[in-house]
Order: sequence, then C-alpha cells, then structure tokens
Amino acid sequence: MPILAGGTQPTILSIHTHLTVVSGFRFENGAVAIDAIMPAAPVPISAKARVGNCEFEGQSTAGVQVRALGTDRTNLMVHDSTMQNMPIGFLLDDQAVNGIMISENERITMDGVTLGCSVLEGG
Repeated sequence: MPILAGGTQPTILSIHTHLTVVSGFRFENGAVAIDAIMPAAPVPISAKARVGNCEFEGQSTAGVQVRALGTDRTNLMVHDSTMQNMPIGFLLDDQAVNGIMISENERITMDGVTLGCSVLEGG
C-alpha cells in the first residue's frame, strides 16, 4: 500500500471536486489526512467524491475533515477504511448557507481514536 507521509503538514490531500476517487493509500501523520471542500457545481446531488480501502494513522487533528461554506456542495463518501491513534476520526464543519455538506461513512474501523465524529455547525 503506498504511503503518503504528512509529517508536520496541515493537510496531506485536499479534495475539491465530486469526481475524485482515492483508493488504497496509507496516510501517516500530518494534522489532517484528507480535507474535502467542494464548490457548488452543476452535478447531480448524488455525485460524490469517494475514499476507500485506506488507512489513516497518527493525524494530530482528524483523519478526515469535511467542510462547506456558503453555497458549497461538499459530498464525500469514505468506506472500508481504518483509523488509528488520532483525536478525531471525522471532523465535519458545516458553515453552508443554501448549500449542503454530506459525509457518508461506511465500514470504518477505529482504534485509539478519542472521538469518532465531531460536528461543527454554524451555517
């Protein structure tokens, strides 16, 4: 499995489009492994970026961060993945106004994760 080492970086991988597919990577360290924020786009509401069969370990903030601001339409699915040794598995930050933020997560194994999901809402 290829390793993406974040070291002390704030983000290892940023996702900005609904067409993104990430599969079979190991994300080590960094503050956040994956940060997803997607602008409003002329795509069906069912269009979503996908992350699967990945391993997340040692992030200092969260394994996956999903964000929406204003009219953003962020839609991310994470499936069949593991998270280890981090404070938060999924950090959901919904500041959307007339937009949406969807985080669909299936078959996630967590070990040494203090909080599985934290939701911040202000939109």
